[in-house]
Amino acid sequence: MTVYQDFARILSEISNNQSNSVLELPDLFAQLCEKILKTNIDQSEREAWSLERNTWNLIHALYDDRLNGLDDGLSAKEILAANKYTPPLTLTQPLISQSKELMELNAIRQWLHNIPTPLYPVEIRKGYQTYTKNKLKLAVRQGNTTTGLVTSLDPDAPVRQHKQLDVEDSQYDKPLTRTLFEYVRLGRMDLALDACRSSDQPWRAASLRGGQLWDDPSLASEEIALNNGISGNKQRKLWKQIASQLSENPDFDPYERALYGCLSGSLSSVLPVCNSWEDHLWARVNALMERKIDDSLKKTGGYWYDNVDTVKAQEGEQVAEDLEGIFEEILKLGGDVGNSAHNPFRITQTNVMLERTSHLLTNFASQIQQTASMLSPDAFAHLLRFFAHLVLFLRAIDGENPSEDVPNGPAEVILEAYVRTLEQRNESKELVGMYAGCLGEGAGGESFAHYLYSLDIATPIDVRKAALLQTLEHGLDLERVACRTVELTLIDTFARLPEIPIDAPDITAFANTSGLSYKDLSLVRSIEWLIFAKETYRYALIQSNGLMRYFLTSGNVSAAFKLLESLPADLMAYQPNSKTEEDDMISIDDQIVEYSGYQQLFELLDSHTKLVELWTLQPDTNKVAKLDYKAWSDQVEALTHIVKEKTMDIFTTEWMRLGADAHEKRVAELERIREIYIPELVHRLHSSLYSAKSIHIRYIDEALNLANTVADERYCIYLEFVRRSTSLSKKGVAGSNTLASYLSLVKSAALSKLHYEELAGIPTDVFKHV
Repeated sequence: MTVYQDFARILSEISNNQSNSVLELPDLFAQLCEKILKTNIDQSEREAWSLERNTWNLIHALYDDRLNGLDDGLSAKEILAANKYTPPLTLTQPLISQSKELMELNAIRQWLHNIPTPLYPVEIRKGYQTYTKNKLKLAVRQGNTTTGLVTSLDPDAPVRQHKQLDVEDSQYDKPLTRTLFEYVRLGRMDLALDACRSSDQPWRAASLRGGQLWDDPSLASEEIALNNGISGNKQRKLWKQIASQLSENPDFDPYERALYGCLSGSLSSVLPVCNSWEDHLWARVNALMERKIDDSLKKTGGYWYDNVDTVKAQEGEQVAEDLEGIFEEILKLGGDVGNSAHNPFRITQTNVMLERTSHLLTNFASQIQQTASMLSPDAFAHLLRFFAHLVLFLRAIDGENPSEDVPNGPAEVILEAYVRTLEQRNESKELVGMYAGCLGEGAGGESFAHYLYSLDIATPIDVRKAALLQTLEHGLDLERVACRTVELTLIDTFARLPEIPIDAPDITAFANTSGLSYKDLSLVRSIEWLIFAKETYRYALIQSNGLMRYFLTSGNVSAAFKLLESLPADLMAYQPNSKTEEDDMISIDDQIVEYSGYQQLFELLDSHTKLVELWTLQPDTNKVAKLDYKAWSDQVEALTHIVKEKTMDIFTTEWMRLGADAHEKRVAELERIREIYIPELVHRLHSSLYSAKSIHIRYIDEALNLANTVADERYCIYLEFVRRSTSLSKKGVAGSNTLASYLSLVKSAALSKLHYEELAGIPTDVFKHV
């Protein structure tokens, strides 16, 4: 039986046997991992299975607490109100079980304790400082002095006298303290105390017990008493202060400092002996847990805290405020520990602890192809199998777990990828069918669109295309998925018509798209989903026109150009066989005309930009030959003529005007575009013609004749000025590109013309252009 079949069997057994809770799944998966670890596998596989086992154990521990909820029994304050002599250890139980934060910190610390770790305990040796004691006796008998050797056998002698124990005793004490720390690191204080007593160091056992909370079952009510006998320390605050100071003393062995540091809730003395990601997490969680419990006991009070353990607590060292802060600290460590934090299983553990499984699944689903290319097929299949079963577990508890949602799109992508992997590995059709059935009805439609929508904007276009074309592999409706993906992006964008821009849009810098915002780029790239296949070209045309209207009515010319530039050249030429809904009121012909209007506008803007650039190259007539100046002026005249012709094409046609049957909102948007850009184009053309007067005076006449076109009732250009002035007056601003500003330009041109005629001795007629 393969690993895939083993996991499927467990899944089926839980699904078919209603007497088993779905919460057993992670535990059963962890047991299977443990079973596999006992087989003959190589080191890389062993590490992967070990991390997966640890992850399932964490999921089991945390979700067991999360789904069972907080204890609704008596609170610590209620217990104290009934019996002020209730011991601190008894009070700690409701403090933890009624606080989500403390309960989860406790579960995480317990999980870290239970992770199997290689342990090499020191060999127990009877007798206390035997070699030192014998040397001291021998020196007394012989009347000699022992230079550098302690003269007393009390535990503090080496530090107090600044002298050494005998080498044999010293070499035993160091591994002993390391063993004691490792026992505490694994949550086995009982083994640490036994090791102390067995080594004839009962004083050390008593010292370590000083960090335990005081408890006396006879002082607590029967229903909450722990019945473990009298234990702990009544003066725990005092002990923790002394232990904390000891942990900061550089004269002590690093492991002894770490031992008292972790028991007193200190952190700086523990970190130097931490070697793994799990060690660093445990040290920080332990310190945070100790601080939170002390803070809770302080707030709760009681006889033992207020009247017996009265030492004023000193301000402890700074530790992270929460789990998120802890993980940020670990990521900053760098080296092997920091790098190991990027392992997919540890990333999973982190997100499970932070209740970010939705974020976890979305990220993994978006990076499936990249992950597959980075890992060996076996390693990728292992990881994919884990995530597929994590999805199924989270879905199974979804109704009972309101704090976390399972994102349908990414979940479907992961399950579909797992089904493909099972097929590629020639697993049985029954097994493939079992997981394919987990996809649910309509898996490819809405859920797949949400997955595509969740892809980051930086995802390369070929990756996005490959993701969309996966719909065909799974028999999904590509058109529907693509359209829905775009709709998810644009759904809020088209909700209302943007405010009219006060200032004129900068059409000379329209081709500079480097400064587009993240939102603009997201909107532009959303249309990509509709240009990967020709059958969606019609929808691409409709949606891109809608997005064009949004950008242009916002005055965002650069974003509109970026969108136009991203569309395929044959967009209008290909019309798929797709019927328009009767209530859509949009004909494909109208869409093509509108799209052609945008092309017309940007061709004109491009010509304007080239003309502006050409004027910046104007040669000095005193420094260049007449032929060179003539060549430049010919270019200016030719380009000015092109600008004029293209502008008049817009002015004298039904540019951006639709019939009466067009949708009201679309008509309003197109009218707004005319209101913004027609006045701008009038001003631009007038300025271009007037500037060319230095080449030939006839351009003043052309500039003045433009006013006739503006006033012509056939084209009603003047109405766009009226609409703009009305819109601006409603906002209480003057704005630019108004009829007044244009008439001021006409006036200047007319006066310039009169001045020229006067200088040339030509009879003037002030009413010639009226």
